[in-house]
Amino acid sequence: MNKVILIGCLLLLSSCTRSPEPTLYVLNPLSQSTIKLERIKTAILIDDINTPDYLDKSPLLLFANPEMGKLDEQHQWAENPAHNIKQVLTQNLNTLLPKADIELSPAPSYFTPKRHLSITLNQLKMMQSGDVILSATYKYYQQDKCLIKRHVHYVKHVTELSWNAKVTALNDSLDLLSKDMALYLSKFP
Repeated sequence: MNKVILIGCLLLLSSCTRSPEPTLYVLNPLSQSTIKLERIKTAILIDDINTPDYLDKSPLLLFANPEMGKLDEQHQWAENPAHNIKQVLTQNLNTLLPKADIELSPAPSYFTPKRHLSITLNQLKMMQSGDVILSATYKYYQQDKCLIKRHVHYVKHVTELSWNAKVTALNDSLDLLSKDMALYLSKFP
């Protein structure tokens, strides 16, 4: 009887092995050496950057189709992806528009913006097929006057179906969005 209990305890303990540590990913802003647009000299408040709720999860999400995704616990974001995206977009705009003063809401009390920017990421998905999709709408306005309302949609296809390649394509898509916004914002010095 003692042998049966001992064997049972050993089997139970052997089933409690640790799973390997997950691989962590982070999105990065543009390099400081990126070509800058010098025309705009104003204070801009990014009111908010709205992201889909599925970006509040740490595990990476791979979509088999637009409606169905699967979490991968072995591949996770190093920080909250929605927060990381907000940081990257804000820093990218500050890099691309160095003479503008750009803050993400809530801004410091001393900051008095002349213009506002609102960004909504409607879709940001890594597909099983290798496509990385970013769809966004942004509005740029001064007081109650809308200066720009623009919708962009990017699809980047990666041939290497690794998580690293997909995250890199996602980062590239955010860079494209940042450059598009900087270009259009710079038309209103």
